[in-house]
Parts: sequence; structure tokens; C-alpha cells
Amino acid sequence: MKAGIPVDWAVSRDGSGGDRLRVYHASSDVEWKARGIACWRGELEDVSEFRTSRAAVVSCWRDSSGGAAYFIKRLTSRGSLDWAKHLFRGSRGMRALVEGLRLESCGFRAPRAVCLVEHQGLGSVTESLLITEEIENVFSVYDWFHESMGNIKERRHLLAAYGTEVGRMHARGIFHGDMRKSNTLFNVSPEGYTFFWLDNERNHQYSEIPQGKRVKNLNQVNMERAGVTLTDRMRFWKAYATAAGIAKPDQKRIQRAVVKKTQKRWKQNPSHARSG
Repeated sequence: MKAGIPVDWAVSRDGSGGDRLRVYHASSDVEWKARGIACWRGELEDVSEFRTSRAAVVSCWRDSSGGAAYFIKRLTSRGSLDWAKHLFRGSRGMRALVEGLRLESCGFRAPRAVCLVEHQGLGSVTESLLITEEIENVFSVYDWFHESMGNIKERRHLLAAYGTEVGRMHARGIFHGDMRKSNTLFNVSPEGYTFFWLDNERNHQYSEIPQGKRVKNLNQVNMERAGVTLTDRMRFWKAYATAAGIAKPDQKRIQRAVVKKTQKRWKQNPSHARSG
């Protein structure tokens, strides 16, 4: 079994239909072998496209028999470079699964994976597909701020909770590969805010997060200007710095590095620099 896959998961192989597939699923959920293969071949009903990018297609499937909904992320091939990389490390789907489990083991949350399908060709994985459970009653952090969904009090509380969450991750040495606000979902209850992290395939955990990785994540959080004020940014920063355990003498230096990187990227991507 691949390193990082839960011990109670099974792996099956299927070569029918001209495809060479490996299907990973919980041993107790045997129906996911057939579902995973059907999903790969586009044979499931009630599937709707959710989001598409250069390297991934995300769809939503609602199981009519049980009513549950799942997200299907097909990580498409980016050419021979992907094929070569997968000779020496796990597929992007495998890494997303493993890093999501790592987050869970460190006290954070990611959507629960139920199935992973890998397509093989010429001795390596060419594409992969990860299926995760839908998380109900959640908002995107991006939508909340950039569509003005909350009142001032709610914004303040969310900013403090979000900054604390990112700070806790960095205190544990966790670098998120794409920490845009659209990759963070949350819900709120009387007990507080709960965050869920998406697109975890490029995450990495260090004994101590490198300065460059810290700045990169903070830049990703900081990029959009519309709907976010300077006061919002400072409220986030104060909560972040406290949770991350950054000493006072180091805070200004890190802030300057983040501002410099953010302003450089704003110049490269003017659409991000529009103020709301």
C-alpha cells in the first residue's frame, strides 16, 4: 500500500475498456470501486461541472440513491513533465489525499476523501481523480469578503479566526500550496468558526516553515484588494502573528516582505489591484 494511504483502505486494479486503472477506497466501502471506475469513464448520472482550470476539472455528483453529494476533481495531464514526475512521487490526486490526511492529523480539516482513481500509461500515472464528500453549510472566505456577505461585527470575528487558523498552520510548519481565500471554506456555530482547506496537493510540512514559504502564503491571502480594507488586513495580521508565535522584532520584517511581494504581483496582475 502506498505510504500515507490509511491502513483500512484497499487498492484494486481494472484493465477493462482499454484503461489501466488503480482504484483506492476504504475497505468497508466496496461500492466505491465500481463508482470510481464509472466516474472515470463519465458513466455516472447527475454530474454537473462546477469549476474548470488549466490543470483540473471539478464536478459535483449527487447520489440519487442516498442523496449525498460528492465533488470529483479530475487532475488532467499537463504533458510529459507530469508523467516524469509521477515516476518518482505520487500523482497529484494521491498527494491531495495524503496531504489532506496530514492536515487532519495535525488538527486541521479537509474534505473527506472517499475514492482515488489513477490512470497508468508507460509505467507512470498519466492522470488522477479524487472524490471527496460535500461539506454542507459552508462559505468560501473569498466570497464572504469580496461579495460583502457579512456585517462589520461578523467580518471582524471571521478575520480574527481566519488569521488564527493560518497562524496555527504555520506554527505547525505547514505550507499550503495555494492559500488563496477561495481555497478556504468555513462554517460558524455557537462554538466558533471551523475551516476546511481545499487543493492540498502541493502542501508540505517542515520542522519550521521557511521564511519564503511563509511570505508566499501570506501574499496569496493578501492578493485581492476589492472588499478588503487596510484595517481588515491589520486585524488578520495581529491574529496571525499571535497564533504563529512571531516575535515582535520579526513582525515588521515579515510584513515588509509580504507588502513588497504583494505590490510586485499587483503590478504583474493589475486586475488584482482594483480597489472595491
